[in-house]
Amino acid sequence: MRDLSCDAFEFLYEARRAVAENRPSVVFPAMRRAFESISLCHLFMVKPEFARKWSKGGTISNADVRKHLEHDPMTESVDQIRDVYKHFSRGAHPNRTQVPYMFLGEGNRFTLGAIPPIDPFELGSHVRDLMQLCYWYIGVFCNFCRESLPGPTGRRFAAEFLNLTPRLMRLRVALDEQLAEIQEKRFGQARPEGIGPAFSNDEG
Repeated sequence: MRDLSCDAFEFLYEARRAVAENRPSVVFPAMRRAFESISLCHLFMVKPEFARKWSKGGTISNADVRKHLEHDPMTESVDQIRDVYKHFSRGAHPNRTQVPYMFLGEGNRFTLGAIPPIDPFELGSHVRDLMQLCYWYIGVFCNFCRESLPGPTGRRFAAEFLNLTPRLMRLRVALDEQLAEIQEKRFGQARPEGIGPAFSNDEG
């Protein structure tokens, strides 16, 4: 738990830095790695026998993680875990669909267009995903250490922590509404001049 928690923290920190520096391609692999470490932390907290298997070099698939977390009180939705992992995976591989538009130079027959400014939609999406990963990370780590908390708090930690979920979801809804507004405005605008390959139709 200690090693994996440190691993997750480092990748969450690097994801935050990449978001702040407008490096959207770097965010995806960093957050996918953080996701994998946090999900393993959660599994090891629930079923320590998997921690022993992992320490001996055993392989634990994401499907196994979801299967064994399904009925844990700290798990809100196994389907959401699957969807979030697919989202990070799509962005982490260049043969998928989420490679961002980042161009160099002035557009002509041989180079692409100019580098665009920070995309508020991409930025907002990454902040939303990073917020949810941090929420899960804090919950799992604190729950693992709950016995050291004073009074009865430790015994009912999972239930009390999940009471925060509606507040997080309200924030998520507010972010989603703003992102939908940005996306709608984006679709109403033409691509800026100089963005994209400057090939004519007959040249492909």
